[in-house]
Amino acid sequence: MSVGIGEIDAQHREFIRLIAGMPEKMIAGYDTKSAVELVAFLEGYADRHFTTEENYMSVYSYPALGAHKVLHDKFRAEIKLMREKAEKEEAARAILDINRRIYNWFVEHIKVTDKKLGEFLKGKLR
Repeated sequence: MSVGIGEIDAQHREFIRLIAGMPEKMIAGYDTKSAVELVAFLEGYADRHFTTEENYMSVYSYPALGAHKVLHDKFRAEIKLMREKAEKEEAARAILDINRRIYNWFVEHIKVTDKKLGEFLKGKLR
C-alpha cells in the first residue's frame, strides 16, 4: 500500500500498526478509560498525518487538494464520533467496531485517494 513518498508511507505503516494492535489490547484487559485514550491517540495521529498530507498538497499545488481535504475532514469528524461512542459503550465492543471501521476507511483511502496523491508528488519530487 505504498504511495512512494517516504514520510507519508512511514506514517501509513505506523497508523496501520496502531490499528492492528487495538483488538489485542482489548483482549489484554483494557478498561473503558484506556480504550477511550487509545481512540483519542489514534484521532490525534490521524489528524497529524492528514496535516502532513495536506501540507504536501498545498506546497506542491495538488489540484485535488480540496476534495482530498474534504475526505480527511469527514474522517476527522467520524473518528471523533467513534471516540464519543467508546466513552458511552462497553469498551471492548466499541473498540472492535471502531477498529474495523478505521481500518477499512484508512486502507481504502490509501489504495485510492493517497495513491493518486503519491503519483502526483513523485512527479514533482523527481
